Amino acid sequence: METTGIFSLAEEDEHLADAVVVDTNLFWGDLHLRGGTWKRLVNLQRSRVVRLYFPEVVVREMVRHYQRRHRENMNLIINAVDNPVDLDNVLIDLGLSSPGVSKKDLRSRRDAALSSGVYEDSLRRQITSVGEVLDLPSINPEDLIDSYLRAKKPFKTDDAGIADYVIWQTVRSLAVSEPRRSIILLTKNHKDFASGGTLHPDLRVTLNEADQVAVCIDVENFLAEYEEEVRLAEEGQTYFAPAAKDLAMDAAEDYVENHLVGAKVAGSDFDPYPSGLEIDGLVLPSEIESPHISWVALEVDSASWDPYEAFENTMELGQLECRAEVNISAHVHRSEAYSLEQSGEVDAVDLGNLEEHYVEVDLTRHVVLQFNIRVDKEMSGQVEHLDKIAID
Repeated sequence: METTGIFSLAEEDEHLADAVVVDTNLFWGDLHLRGGTWKRLVNLQRSRVVRLYFPEVVVREMVRHYQRRHRENMNLIINAVDNPVDLDNVLIDLGLSSPGVSKKDLRSRRDAALSSGVYEDSLRRQITSVGEVLDLPSINPEDLIDSYLRAKKPFKTDDAGIADYVIWQTVRSLAVSEPRRSIILLTKNHKDFASGGTLHPDLRVTLNEADQVAVCIDVENFLAEYEEEVRLAEEGQTYFAPAAKDLAMDAAEDYVENHLVGAKVAGSDFDPYPSGLEIDGLVLPSEIESPHISWVALEVDSASWDPYEAFENTMELGQLECRAEVNISAHVHRSEAYSLEQSGEVDAVDLGNLEEHYVEVDLTRHVVLQFNIRVDKEMSGQVEHLDKIAID
């Protein structure tokens, strides 16, 4: 396999996007996948210079971390006041409950939220809308015990490292199933996966092809180099010639990222002066304020492309229809938050700073989008306008 810098070319006539396997530590501070690192990785995936993979163990670690954080925050509230009357007054002031709610009730609510699976379902949908979750690998018990007892990487001398071991075995399994594809493990864990800036020798010797897998611990440099690869591709130095539907889908994804995410959403039916993006069939609770779209997960497999006009076989005009999941964030007074969540009108409440009068709430809805798109067979697509966005 020929390599150039951090990039690789399997054959001159076929571009194989590098597989990027991410570690959990990239997202400890962004468990809802809204931050810059996630958005930049998504853009690279959509530009087809990388294929994004999440090991199953990484997804489960993120779920565990979210549950631990939620439990700790709820326990702070539950344990803050001992007197039932004082607790009741505090909860009323915070808008978290109605009179008569006990600590037992709050514990039940906490446990129900942790066991509901809402966060995990949302997380998996976000990941699979752009990338892939890799199944847990088959693990040889002898190899596991030997690596553990000898403290071979990624195990540590203090016996920690089982999750890192599963991540590495997932990488090895991917390397076997994709022997012609270069793989990069993107991680901030320089102690257990790397040595001197390269893949640790303990891990390197476990590969069938030692040069197939690289480790990258400088996340910012990694993103910058691949973004430069995208820039060159946009200037015409590209490796592939996708079909018109693929170009239309790329244009739709760019439009969503640049025009829909962050857009204000028109208010509820009770708002006499609605403004913002109107979503057909969407009814918002009258209590919420400043609703806006926080993320959109397009269901790529549902997309259909209907060209209605062509120009000398160099350009097509058509309509792309695609289903998607849309998350709407808004603010609501604390006194209203609990009742909205209990009634199911909102999906989640972020308590935030307990001294603030307003809290953030999230609503997730399934929609259908229709785009009018111009596709240039010379490798570009442009959304002329968004024809429709409606509740599915």
